[in-house]
Amino acid sequence: MRRKPHRTAALLAFFAFLGSPLAAGASPSSASETPSTLNLGEGIYAAHRDVLNGTGSRPLRKIADDVIRFSSTPALGAPGYIIELHGKTRDQGPQVLARFFRHGIDRWDPDGEMRFALSEDAYDDLAGTIDELLAQGTPESRGQVRWICMDGPGFVTERLTKGRAHWLSGFCGDNPNNAIAALLDGLLEQQVASRLPSLKTRKSPRL
Repeated sequence: MRRKPHRTAALLAFFAFLGSPLAAGASPSSASETPSTLNLGEGIYAAHRDVLNGTGSRPLRKIADDVIRFSSTPALGAPGYIIELHGKTRDQGPQVLARFFRHGIDRWDPDGEMRFALSEDAYDDLAGTIDELLAQGTPESRGQVRWICMDGPGFVTERLTKGRAHWLSGFCGDNPNNAIAALLDGLLEQQVASRLPSLKTRKSPRL
């Protein structure tokens, strides 16, 4: 059964106790989307009034040489999050950092984080799948019907690999970001289940 792409926000209650204070910054903005070829591009993603620049996220090249970063800047006050994954470096193996934020009055307030390691094979498999999805481009770039989406999750995937940086934004229609969101949702859910084994044997309460 296909996993719903927005379930990650429901995991916030489990992650809050794992959190440590994070930098807060500029005010959140609406995630309303109008289709455009600007929804994908080469180079650095020019974050503007979203969770990335509102929390002072680092440039990808300062994280590692092989990086995936997925973020959600939702409209209407829903929680935002940033998930950073990087491949093997000189000092450590592949790592995942998930940071969660809630809307403050004029800023993003930290609401927990989660760190864990991945095996090299697991990272390579995940990165390969995400690269294939990114290569599909937006529905508009594939000549599909144009969409106008309002009040959605505001997804952005950024990728740095082999010296090339590129990105894909959006969530309208058959946007690959929805599949990437589902992949990462499953990855985080597995980690929660491994930390709280009782989740494997009983249904969790409604949040």
